[in-house]
Amino acid sequence: MAEPLNALEAALAAALERRATMAEFLAVLAASQIIVPSATEVLADGSGLAPLSQWRQGIELIVVFTDPARIGNSLHAQAPWQLKVDAAWLIRHLALDRGLLLFAGPERGLMLTPAQLAEIRATL
Repeated sequence: MAEPLNALEAALAAALERRATMAEFLAVLAASQIIVPSATEVLADGSGLAPLSQWRQGIELIVVFTDPARIGNSLHAQAPWQLKVDAAWLIRHLALDRGLLLFAGPERGLMLTPAQLAEIRATL
């Protein structure tokens, strides 16, 4: 993986490489900002957001990134707008049956299940 661009990417790398626990990573995630690509223009109040999603293991996952620089050209063509948001806010407002697919570039990502997000919600 390329050098981390922020604390969230450093925490993700540490968790994936088993140098940190998932709980430690989730705490950093909750305190970080993430980027949500949108297929439609997002207004200042957040209205208009049309996030991209993928289905994995029967769970709808909202696609998010650690940094705008991590969004590839092909995805940018599908979702040219972005919303930078506190991860804690998104997790609090996300439907309880959805998860997140967090990417720190094309070669590094993590699926966060609804159960894992519920753990974070319980601490917010």
